[in-house]
Amino acid sequence: MENSNQKNIPRTATYVSAEENIHQISDRAHRLGIANEHIRIFTAHTLEDIIETLERDTSGLVVIDSVSMISSLDVSSQSGSITQIRYVTEVFMEFSKRTGRSIILIGHVTKEGTISGPKILEHLVDTVLFLEGSKYEDYRILRALKNRFGPTDEIGLFRMAENGLVDIANPGLEFIDQENEHLSGSALGITLEGNRPIVIEIEALSTYTKFGYPKRSARGIPNGKIDLLIAVLSKWSDTKLESYDVYVNVARGLSISEPGIDLATVAAIISSKNNKPLGRKVFLGEISLTGIVKNIFGLQKRVDEAVKLGFTEIILPKNSGVKIKK
Repeated sequence: MENSNQKNIPRTATYVSAEENIHQISDRAHRLGIANEHIRIFTAHTLEDIIETLERDTSGLVVIDSVSMISSLDVSSQSGSITQIRYVTEVFMEFSKRTGRSIILIGHVTKEGTISGPKILEHLVDTVLFLEGSKYEDYRILRALKNRFGPTDEIGLFRMAENGLVDIANPGLEFIDQENEHLSGSALGITLEGNRPIVIEIEALSTYTKFGYPKRSARGIPNGKIDLLIAVLSKWSDTKLESYDVYVNVARGLSISEPGIDLATVAAIISSKNNKPLGRKVFLGEISLTGIVKNIFGLQKRVDEAVKLGFTEIILPKNSGVKIKK
């Protein structure tokens, strides 16, 4: 995507569809309640036809959906190939720089998680935006994986509604169920998605194993992390889990690998093992192999978020140096 500093470009957008026809797009627009006279739509899958049309167009923004379905007559390979995608992208970049118009290229994500092949688009364009989410949940997270014009630690948080994506300006307690406070095996933590603190709920279940080797299973947290935390508990605490199966889950289908939720995970496991609810507490800290609770990145920001949301009990690492703002 190319950025432009020109201010005299018309505030209209042209949507180029290489996959769906006009009727399909129109049906979706009606379903979402979109009726905007500033959006122009046409369908094409040949690069030369698209460029010829855009040369006569005056829109300030062009959306190409998708670059994997567009092919050039000057390239012998099929659409979607590495050669085609690279050539098509380079032509659109040249057009964007020459005309001063912004172009958004929509690319497919492969099974390996790369965009339109082995990072073809990521190397060529100025900004890479990645929209992720679970098909079983209604939230979507928009990340900037690459950004030549700004930071990459900011995210957009949205909810998928009947009329499309709705911005969640302040997630607050969006990802937790406050009714679970009286249940054992539930602990609250705060993670950072980009630079935004989000309160999350860690669920744990421990049951006596019927087999000789206890089972460890996690969803939303790496399994290796659970094995490590259980080993630390067995070594440095009174909670012994050698004969217990342990299951851990991050509520709402979130996937988190950062160490800032270690303490909340351990608290949920201990709560389940002892069958004691933790109440309205927030746990923040990383668990070291020596059994010490360590400081984490963005601790002050997480504490400020907890205080803003009304939490009065926050479990922190010793000597964290955090100032509680009231």
